[in-house]
Amino acid sequence: MKPFLSWSKDISRETAKCFAAWLPTVIQECHEVFLSHEISKGEPWFERITTNLTTCELGIVFITAENQHEPWLNFEAGALLNKFGKSGVCPVLVKLKKADYVGPLSNLQLTEFESEADMRGLLSTINDRCNSPLKADVLRKMFDTFWSSLVESVEEAVSNVSQTQHPNSAIRPVEQKIDEILNLVRALSSEFDHPSLSDGRLKERLDYFTKKYGSLNMYRKSDSEVGQVIDFGERDGNLQYVVAHFNGESGGRVYLKDEIEVIPF
Repeated sequence: MKPFLSWSKDISRETAKCFAAWLPTVIQECHEVFLSHEISKGEPWFERITTNLTTCELGIVFITAENQHEPWLNFEAGALLNKFGKSGVCPVLVKLKKADYVGPLSNLQLTEFESEADMRGLLSTINDRCNSPLKADVLRKMFDTFWSSLVESVEEAVSNVSQTQHPNSAIRPVEQKIDEILNLVRALSSEFDHPSLSDGRLKERLDYFTKKYGSLNMYRKSDSEVGQVIDFGERDGNLQYVVAHFNGESGGRVYLKDEIEVIPF
C-alpha cells in the first residue's frame, strides 16, 4: 500500500519525512511512500504528482500553524478528495490543536500528532487499507515498539529547522501552485470532465458554475448555514465537491456534494 504524504513549509516537511521513514517499520506493506515536495519551477512537478496520485491509495496531509492558511491547500484538498474520497484523506495536525485549526480539511477526521491515541487511530486506518492488514494485536505491539522513535526523530528534526528562509531556494510561488493544482484536478484521469477554461482564471470557472448550477449560493445541510462557492470540481460532468466560504470562517472549506445544496437564485 502506497500512501501519498502532503506537506508545506519546514515543520510540516520534517514531520512528513520522519513519518515516511518510520511507517514501513510498523506496517511493512507501506514500504513505498510518496512524499510530496516543493520543487523549482522548471522541474516536472505536475507530471510527477499526477502519476503518483494514480498509484497511491491514501492521502495524509501534515498541517501546522504556519501552513494551515496556505491558499493552495483548498485546491490540493480537492484533488486528494477526488482521488481518495473523504475517508481516504487524513489530516495530521503538528504542534496544533483541533480546536485551533480552521483550514480547508477541518470537516474531516483530524489527527493530532502529539496524541498517541490519535496516531494509533491513524495507523489503524492505514492498516485497514492494506491488501494484507496486520492483526490488531500485532499492529498494537509494533506501534508500542516504535512510537517513541518517531516522536524523538520528529522533535530532533523540528528543533534543527532553520527559522531563516534561504534566499537562493527555488520554491514554487503560491500562484504557480494554484495553477498546477487546477490542472491536476482536471486531469487526474480521463474520467474527469471539467470545462475547457484557461488555467488559473477562477472567475471564468465560477461563471461556468453559475450557469450550470443556478448560482454560487449554497447552504450546508448540517446546520442550514448559507455560504458561497469559491471553487469546485466535477467528474463525468457531475459535481463532486465545492470549496465554499461561510460567514465567520477564514478562507474556504471543501465539502462533498452530499454535504451541501446549491440555492438556485
